[in-house]
Amino acid sequence: MQPILVAGYKTTPQVELTETERSILAACLENPQDSKVLLEVAGYSTRTGNFKRSIAKLLQLGLLELTIPDKPTSRLQKYRLTEKEHLNR
Repeated sequence: MQPILVAGYKTTPQVELTETERSILAACLENPQDSKVLLEVAGYSTRTGNFKRSIAKLLQLGLLELTIPDKPTSRLQKYRLTEKEHLNR
């Protein structure tokens, strides 16, 4: 998310995260996790639209990143917190 200028100061707008998104971030705190683990911690049995949107939002916000960015659909793909998110914790 791009910083915006507010009253002469650069600030990043606050983003509301859902419970699902917070649980995904918490699961990736120690180690990168694959989508099966993230589905389980989010309370889903299959990759629902809500789950996919949550992952996409976290990637777009720069809170999560792919472990194999060149192959986003790899069966070995995992998700990890970005350095930015580690610093926020």
